[in-house]
Amino acid sequence: MGDPARLVVDYATEQDVDHVVIGAHGRPDEHRSIAGGVSEVVVRRAPVPVSVVR
Repeated sequence: MGDPARLVVDYATEQDVDHVVIGAHGRPDEHRSIAGGVSEVVVRRAPVPVSVVR
């Protein structure tokens, strides 16, 4: 429960995480980047490297 992007970033910050791999839906629209809303936030805020896969 909660904001998925915040939960992923918080978990990566609090645990011994070396890298985050997150999926993206790959459905771009005019108001979002190609990566998607949640993955975009995780990429920008995570304290570790992030890979986004389709």
